[in-house]
Amino acid sequence: MFAIVMTSIIDLALQNPITSSGAGNPLMRYLPSYGAMQASTAAGFSTSPVPGHLALQLTWFGLAALVALLGFRHSTRNCLPTASTAPSGPGSSKTDTPAPRQTASPLATTPDTEAH
Repeated sequence: MFAIVMTSIIDLALQNPITSSGAGNPLMRYLPSYGAMQASTAAGFSTSPVPGHLALQLTWFGLAALVALLGFRHSTRNCLPTASTAPSGPGSSKTDTPAPRQTASPLATTPDTEAH
């Protein structure tokens, strides 16, 4: 969580033209928040629409969500039950009732009224 927050802060600090001398660097276009920063700056200081920058930010969001979903699937895929039996349907010969559960064998119990 710390790395995510720090990456976003550094990302925005590098794009700031007041504090960073490398704000005009062509590599800045590949940072995750470049589209949002350009769209918000254009919205605040100009009247021209910037759908390209918004599309760039939506692409970053989509890719990040895809990576997160794939990571979640990878980490939880062994937790899903396996379907080793064929599904029972109207044409199958398998009955719809489940097999009875195996119960533990009863232990030899002593009578409740034991003489002391």
